Amino acid sequence: QNPHVSQFEFDRTRERLLYFDGPRVCVRRTDRKRALLKIPGPKAPCEYREATISPSGKQVAVVHQSRGVIYGHDDAKHDTTDEIQIWSVDRGEQIASLPRGGSMLRGISFSADDRTLIVGDHSEIVARDVRSGARVWQRETREWAYAPDGAKLAVAARSTGAQVLDARTRRVAFGVHERRPWATEYGEIHDIMALQWSADGELLVEGNSGGRVYVWAMT
Repeated sequence: QNPHVSQFEFDRTRERLLYFDGPRVCVRRTDRKRALLKIPGPKAPCEYREATISPSGKQVAVVHQSRGVIYGHDDAKHDTTDEIQIWSVDRGEQIASLPRGGSMLRGISFSADDRTLIVGDHSEIVARDVRSGARVWQRETREWAYAPDGAKLAVAARSTGAQVLDARTRRVAFGVHERRPWATEYGEIHDIMALQWSADGELLVEGNSGGRVYVWAMT
């Protein structure tokens, strides 16, 4: 047991596990003790703020930022590091560096085909090509989640219900908010704070700022 290990995430097959071990970012096979990838902790005044593993388990994205960017610390303002590193798990090396965007980070995740990285703040998400860093598309939304098969993308903006998009075209397939379940009986509007698909893709779960969880059947 290690009290400094945090932020777990599995790949699609649950054969590879991403985790923070103190300042390091690691990936290991779930059936072995040996780590497949160990990204050393960054040099001061920088930190790794967040990491995610691709659905295939072959790539890892790590947010690499200076404390001057994150906290505005006077002793770190000279360092403007603000990037997202892309690492190959099998090769054990960094293969790309993507711009982060400069706004307050809410999360990152790979698309179902590993080709794009979704970077989200509190008002929009931006999809960037993993290799070139080029902006592929963007959308005003607060939360997002790909279905396990990668065919659907659930999104939710502030004070609105969730929508399910065709992941390839990003056109709305259907909404899951016709009865406005996020509104209380007093008319108060609660933002959706989390979206998650069930393992079989048949259920979409949303949690809001009012402390409620709604489960939607996709059939």
